[in-house]
Amino acid sequence: MNHTHTGEFIKIEFSDRIKYNKKWLSLLNYIFRDFRVNKLLSIDTQLFNQLYLL
Repeated sequence: MNHTHTGEFIKIEFSDRIKYNKKWLSLLNYIFRDFRVNKLLSIDTQLFNQLYLL
């Protein structure tokens, strides 16, 4: 994943298909934050699943 506005880049696997890796989910939530005000929200894991499938 490449965040075009901040230049941040991550390459991770947030799940091993059995359970989620909480550390990597936290990092994904950080990447998906509102970078303009640095506001962090918890993103539904189903969104990450859908993005992974894309």
